[in-house]
Amino acid sequence: QIVACDLFGNILCYLAGTKLPNGRVSIHLFATSAGNRGKGIGTMVLNRFKQAALMEGFTSIQLEVKEHNTRAMEFYKRNGFVPVEFLESFYNDGSSGVRMVCDLNDRRSFSAQT
Repeated sequence: QIVACDLFGNILCYLAGTKLPNGRVSIHLFATSAGNRGKGIGTMVLNRFKQAALMEGFTSIQLEVKEHNTRAMEFYKRNGFVPVEFLESFYNDGSSGVRMVCDLNDRRSFSAQT
């Protein structure tokens, strides 16, 4: 997990992942506080997570996002993720999702800036 805080200890961004089989890691929680979105903090935290995963020998990162959360999907696409699977009624509220994957061997996935 990675936490970005300001000088006063306020959490700006939080990312938590889980190790999966076959060289994969899954992001299961990733949030940036509303007032800090669009400032590059999320990109910085995501890139740090990618670097740590690569150094630990992982080859890809996967995550799920609600199908109507276009802002998040665009963020992930800019950061090297591609949609790979539609997940019908995936969430507890019955909404569907999209699984996205980032290939850590593709160095372009580390170059995005917001």
